[in-house]
Parts: sequence; structure tokens; C-alpha cells
Amino acid sequence: RQVTAAYELWFDTVRDPRVARILLVEILGVSPQMDALYEESARAMAALTIAPLSATHPTLKLSKPRRELLGRALVGAALQVAKMWMTGGYKLPRRDVVRTCVLVAMGTITALRAEIG
Repeated sequence: RQVTAAYELWFDTVRDPRVARILLVEILGVSPQMDALYEESARAMAALTIAPLSATHPTLKLSKPRRELLGRALVGAALQVAKMWMTGGYKLPRRDVVRTCVLVAMGTITALRAEIG
């Protein structure tokens, strides 16, 4: 349920086309300082995204680089789905875009569990 709630919040945020355009399209390339801020925000978002996975599945014992990569991958998926939703005029049902990201996250958890046996 926490995973779903987090993605619902994300898609509620980007539901506003003005906010989505700034967050998803226009932010990069404004200035080196803005690019650095974006990168720092991306790192923080990745850490927040992967933290519940590490907390609720301590047996996974992910290294710091692996946590960072997985966090970035999950954030990247959510960014791409949000861009598609925005550029499509928000015609896809919100529940479908949320569920897609939840499936990616849950699939990641399942694959990681399989790795440790």
C-alpha cells in the first residue's frame, strides 16, 4: 500500500500540466546551478524511493551502489510514465499509470528476492 500511495502522490503532483512541464521538460539546461540542483534532487528522490524496499526487506542486503542504481531505475520509470501521461493529455486513467509504476516496483522486489533464493 505504501508503494501505491507514493506513486499516487507523484502522479497527483504532475497532474497539473504547468508543474509537469517544469519538472519533466524545462528544468534541464537552464543553468549549471539548476542542473546541479536537479541532480541532487534526483539522488534524493532515488534514495527515498529505494528506502522502503531496504527497510521492509532487510534480507536483501543491497550494497550502496546497487541501492542507488535501483533507486534511479525506479525514479526513471516513474519519470518516463509521467512524461507519457502528460504528453498524451492525461487521457490514460491515473489508476493505470500508478499501477504500472507499482508493477515495476513490485517486479523489482520479486526479482531481488529470487536473487537471494
